Amino acid sequence: MRDLNTIHIRQAEIADVENIASCIAFALNHFDEMPKSKSLFSKEALVSHINHQEIKYFVAELKQSLVGMIAYKQPTHIFHFFVHPNLQFQGVGTHLFNYVLDQLTQTEIQQITVNAHIGAVHFYKKLGFTSQNEVDIFEDLKFIRMKKMIE
Repeated sequence: MRDLNTIHIRQAEIADVENIASCIAFALNHFDEMPKSKSLFSKEALVSHINHQEIKYFVAELKQSLVGMIAYKQPTHIFHFFVHPNLQFQGVGTHLFNYVLDQLTQTEIQQITVNAHIGAVHFYKKLGFTSQNEVDIFEDLKFIRMKKMIE
């Protein structure tokens, strides 16, 4: 487990786009899956997400290197959540999720949803998410719709 006090989480900026795109590509390659359309994770799409008023996009940094990111569409749908494969299973993803959860619990939300990549379902279950359907496929990416109720 990594010392999570050394991980800095902040709102993403346009200057982060190159590093975000690289981290996402590396994570997807780790799963041997790339979407049919590269536009889903293109730099242009990332700039649009970061600039969008209804999207909150955060990055995690370790020693000034980007090691993960999480983004949610308001009110509460997580749509980008990646941790660099070299740092997975070390608490970085949980730390990122808890950062967002702390922000969301200050609102009146009752649930968080995510389309979980098939390889990340176990991780989301550990966070308290439950499956809402069977495997679905979009742009060659296999996912399961999941939700977590907020108390």
